Amino acid sequence: MREARAREDVRTTTKSAEKLAKAESKQLNEAETLYKKKVQEEARVERENSEKRAAKEREMAVEAKAAEQAQKEQEQRDRDAQKVVQPSQRGNRAASQFSKASQLKRQRNNRVRGGAVEAPPAPRGLRQNQHEQGQSQH
Repeated sequence: MREARAREDVRTTTKSAEKLAKAESKQLNEAETLYKKKVQEEARVERENSEKRAAKEREMAVEAKAAEQAQKEQEQRDRDAQKVVQPSQRGNRAASQFSKASQLKRQRNNRVRGGAVEAPPAPRGLRQNQHEQGQSQH
């Protein structure tokens, strides 16, 4: 009987040790699951915050670009307005002033139309001969 009782005590002790090991294992699994869920939640929150920051930065970049564009347009309007004011301040029409090239052309044309066209100067040795020939032909 003693042996039976000793075996029974060993079996009971073993069962209780197994139950205790199972309970500890279950508790560790639950703790691990909770830890994994917590890590996943933190990662999700971090992702959302990162997305919000990126969206805010994009929005600020768009606003800055729009403000820069508006400033450029305003500067262009200011330049255009300045251009409109300048001719009236000069008092002369731009069309009434001829460029140097067109003035030279007009002078040349007037000389040709005016009658006496001057021949270009001849080389030195030939000047007197041509002058004498020109008088005899007239």
